[in-house]
Formats: sequence, C-alpha cells, structure tokens
Amino acid sequence: MSHSYFLSDEPSFYSNDSDNAEPFPSAEAAWFWCVQTSEAIHSGARLKPGRATTPRPCEAVDIQKVVLRLADKKILTKAHVRAMVAYGPRHLRPSQKIHAAAWSQAMERLTPYLQQKGIVA
Repeated sequence: MSHSYFLSDEPSFYSNDSDNAEPFPSAEAAWFWCVQTSEAIHSGARLKPGRATTPRPCEAVDIQKVVLRLADKKILTKAHVRAMVAYGPRHLRPSQKIHAAAWSQAMERLTPYLQQKGIVA
C-alpha cells in the first residue's frame, strides 16, 4: 500500500533560527522534504533563511551529505539509495515488495544519524 507524504503545496525551507527549528518526525519526512526542496532549487526557487512556514534545523544539502556519507561507508547500499532516489521525487513509499524492503531498511539506517544531528526527533 502506497502512502502519499506531500509535505505541503510549497516546501518549507530551513531556518537560521535554531531555537525555533522543528525537527522532522521521521527520516522519511526529512527525505521527502529534502527532495522537494532540492527540486524547488533546481527549478529556480530562491530560498532565504528565516522565511520558512515551518522552520527546519537544516538545509537539504545537510541531509544529502548524510546520505552520501552513509553510502560511502556502505551503511546504505546501492539498493537503498536507488529506492530513495526513485521514490523520493514521487513523495511515496514504494508499494512493490522488493523496493519497499530497501526503502524501509534505508529509513531505519538513516534515522539514528539524522537524530544525532537534531534533524529528526
């Protein structure tokens, strides 16, 4: 069963006000936000710190760096990263069993690293 996790009609961008920044409830929510924000940037959006409707404790690039570091260390496998890259832009969890397993494992492995950085609650 697929679930849609659109965060909003417009992405909420990061805040430079760390006292009011709201961590994401899950690694999945953080990843979808990261992808949505990256898509907005690539489409020409100009993001300004402090103008977020929901202030976040990071920039999209911070999450991307964690993912790349975990992939380099083989904590995230190629299958995990493929699932994240394929389904992130769709803002959906994979419904196919093989992709769903890779997705779930990727989110489980990503969670403690994002929690350690204060990105995920």
